[in-house]
Amino acid sequence: MEFSTISQGFPTEWLRWQDDREEIADAIGEWLEDGLKLAVTCVAQGYVAKRMGIGEDRRREEKGKEKESP
Repeated sequence: MEFSTISQGFPTEWLRWQDDREEIADAIGEWLEDGLKLAVTCVAQGYVAKRMGIGEDRRREEKGKEKESP
């Protein structure tokens, strides 16, 4: 099985701020952590759904429609 996701982009300057501006480093760290958690959660949900067969009927229907298209 192969899974992927696209997460929210983060400005690279946030990483510089985390090093240079100690007063906002904690907030930036939390924002980055939350974004990464969300991306990993999406991949994990896809994995669990695939293992449980959730959505398999819909995928089969979509594949069938693709074959019928001219």
